[in-house]
Amino acid sequence: MLPSKILADQAFTTRENRKLCKELGITLGAKPLRRPPKNAPPADKKDIGQRSEVEGKCGTLKTRYGWERIMPRLPETGMASIAVAAFAMNLAKRTLALLSLLALRPPFLQDERVPFP
Repeated sequence: MLPSKILADQAFTTRENRKLCKELGITLGAKPLRRPPKNAPPADKKDIGQRSEVEGKCGTLKTRYGWERIMPRLPETGMASIAVAAFAMNLAKRTLALLSLLALRPPFLQDERVPFP
């Protein structure tokens, strides 16, 4: 099952990847390789916003959950490590949301200078 659209970073939009996406019928949400024509429509802001959200989460995983320290030797190990880091991020977010609903402050947020959601 393939996605109908991919929002890729410019580094991953090579000619080979563009050709592969076209062959598979996948829309690639990226800038064209050539210079855009003068009467070109503006970029789809929804796609840009979604890609920015994904990039932001990747940045959070790198800085807060140690994603930059993942150096696996096998692709399967790398995918598993990334999945575990994403799971940890989602678990922490849900736990803080639950604690805020219960109006409890976890021990690591006892300092009054730390804002509590």
